[in-house]
Amino acid sequence: MIRQLKASLATHAARNAFCINDRYYTYQDLMETTLRIQSAIAAKGGSQTKRIGIVTTNTIETYASILACWFAGCAYVPLHPQNPEERTRTIIKEAQIDLVLDQQSSLQTDPVDDALRMEELKDEDWLYILFTSGSTGTPKGVPITYGNVKAFIDSFQALGFNYDESDRFLQMFDLTFDVSVASYLVPLLAGACVYTVPTEGIKYMQVLKIMKNYQVSFASIVPSIINYLKPYFKEIHLPSLKYCVLTAEASNIEVVQEWAGCMPNGRLINLYGPTEATIWCTGFFFDPDAPKAYNGMLIIGKPFKNVGMLILDDDGAETARGAKGELCVSGGQVTPGYINNEERNKSSFFIRDGRRYYRTGDLCYQDEDNDIFYCGRADHQVKIQGFRIELSEIEVTARQIFSLNTAAVAFKNNLGVQQIGLFLEKYSGETQQVRSDLEKKLPYYMIPSAIRTIENLPYNTSGKIDRVSLAKLLE
Repeated sequence: MIRQLKASLATHAARNAFCINDRYYTYQDLMETTLRIQSAIAAKGGSQTKRIGIVTTNTIETYASILACWFAGCAYVPLHPQNPEERTRTIIKEAQIDLVLDQQSSLQTDPVDDALRMEELKDEDWLYILFTSGSTGTPKGVPITYGNVKAFIDSFQALGFNYDESDRFLQMFDLTFDVSVASYLVPLLAGACVYTVPTEGIKYMQVLKIMKNYQVSFASIVPSIINYLKPYFKEIHLPSLKYCVLTAEASNIEVVQEWAGCMPNGRLINLYGPTEATIWCTGFFFDPDAPKAYNGMLIIGKPFKNVGMLILDDDGAETARGAKGELCVSGGQVTPGYINNEERNKSSFFIRDGRRYYRTGDLCYQDEDNDIFYCGRADHQVKIQGFRIELSEIEVTARQIFSLNTAAVAFKNNLGVQQIGLFLEKYSGETQQVRSDLEKKLPYYMIPSAIRTIENLPYNTSGKIDRVSLAKLLE
């Protein structure tokens, strides 16, 4: 795959590789920028470091930095520039990063030659490490190997998409989120052009603007984007859109059916996957004449080519057709395990019949057509704006900051409008101060939209905090 990527840079040198902030960059531009950054890496120790942090920005330098890391045989770790300093330092320590690239440092060294160098990669070598929300308050590092990504690309191509170098791909995802990898890697392997979404402005309007103005033909988006666009559906006409992938959140089937009318020549696909299974691992091609849903949410379909699956009940037995259980996945796309977290590895991975499985924590069932229906989280975890969040991490952080024994988080999702609410029992301080202090510890997408004090938290008959009742308090 890395050889194919390098060949694509040369083969498509004159074609556009990226459109960033309305400016085009050719594959030749991308290759030359990658060369400069590769020289910077070599000047800083080259292959002596295997994990390189990249301060992510919406620039050609950031994408070239990723390629330079891979060609140097290194894994990259995206570092969001708006993350709290403490969180970034934790990630750097956990990932054992000893070299960080940003836009300025990447360009200080001129190329030492005019040919990209490429280290030979083994399947077990890491390509990138993403940090997801952790229930203990510490983010979990998920390494994805070269073998994982090769298996994913093989699986993705087996879905039968029809695209080539003439297509125009949307890239709307933060580079700290794994769907971004598919959003740039798939088109670059094909010699196509990637259209990135600016970080400024209202995101859903920026997405629509790019899709319309540049006649995007392949778009991967979160369902919340189309939820926000719903009032404009009658005015939206996207005849150039061949494929629209819905991902990272549950998709409301009524909104999906209406959105399908905005893309008269295209197909809608619902793709599902945890970070630990390399981007996507199941898929469902939406048929408006035969929709399938659970509680109004579109199903997640069938496993990918290189993915095995089990649905297990609480006793670890396989469920019967139609019975809910935890979805567990196996195969070449599954991560080797969390870094520096053996306890979590023991609880999240298991061996059965010689195959290694990852427990997704998602409740699902399978129908007679072998389609998988997503029914919600088995634990206290949600996805917002494509980011997977352990709600308990917000609770842990709040308790640590304010020395509280009891803080509870509730989550509400009403037709894709998602809201995190933080409830503080017997707290007498100012809620605005709570928000300010949380912003110093947590990334922006984990900051609660509602922070409220409460005299006594409600509990259910099991003695657990009644989060359903708390969610009802969220407007």
